[in-house]
Amino acid sequence: MSYQPYHDEPTLVEEYPLLTSWRVAAGAAACSRTFIAPTERIRWLLTNQDHLPDIKSGKMNRYTGVWDCFSRVCKEESFTALWKGNLKSLARYAPSQAFNFTFREVFKSTLPQYNPKTNLWLYSQSSFVAGALAGTASLAVIYPIDVINTKYSTDLSRGRDRMYKNPLSCLVQTLKRGGFGSLYSGFGNSVQGIAVYRAFYFGLYDTMKGRFFEDERTESVFWRWVMAQVSTTVAGVVSYPFDTVRRRVMANTQKTGFQSEQLTNPWQCWKHIFRNEGFKGFFKGSFSTVLRGIGGALVLVLYDEARFMLYD
Repeated sequence: MSYQPYHDEPTLVEEYPLLTSWRVAAGAAACSRTFIAPTERIRWLLTNQDHLPDIKSGKMNRYTGVWDCFSRVCKEESFTALWKGNLKSLARYAPSQAFNFTFREVFKSTLPQYNPKTNLWLYSQSSFVAGALAGTASLAVIYPIDVINTKYSTDLSRGRDRMYKNPLSCLVQTLKRGGFGSLYSGFGNSVQGIAVYRAFYFGLYDTMKGRFFEDERTESVFWRWVMAQVSTTVAGVVSYPFDTVRRRVMANTQKTGFQSEQLTNPWQCWKHIFRNEGFKGFFKGSFSTVLRGIGGALVLVLYDEARFMLYD
């Protein structure tokens, strides 16, 4: 009698769905970030060129545009220089996206389930709430790491004058001075924008797929990418005012001797910007979110494609 394999035994993918989701999202984020790394590098150089030492001193001419920046980086450095700093970027971006997608799966399975064909409104609400909760939970995991990295990176003293020997000593001293709560200093300002962004990022994407697709597995990758790009762009624009306020508050809080609460208190900052700059003041520089959104859209599409292959 020949041995018959037991085909019903669960695979690792089926047995550990959340771990699978985390790994798939991390892989999708890494591929996406690496693909758009040259655009991020060029955008960073164009945005920050006024602060670059060689340009300020006159050793280098200013970049006149995207093509000038691209060609000069390739000529003066190398083609691979377009990916400079990509590994450091991946170290934060991939885990962050992985937690976002994993928490989204957790909350989607926890919240009430609705059929988009019969009740699109409730299906959309559930997707938006799951996205907002996923963004909040993910930030809660990543935020302490960002706080420690920021403190360690801004300690510019040398030798014995350094406040922190390494990231671990930075963590220990931060906990000693301010307790566990100090790891979440400023969390309230950041979580508002993240929750809004992820609500639209996931919620709008799911809503459009539910509305226009009969079976998303058989639909064109191109149309899924279009929907992902629309979702990411809308999410970036809608959440941009929160990011503007967060950056203003952070910048003014760090100024030594700054006494006024107009720009260090979030609510006062909202009123100050609206009063002095109008509604447009909240959206200064928001066009960059369209370019940055390309990567986020690719993550959504790559995640879906990988999920379809794994669970077919």
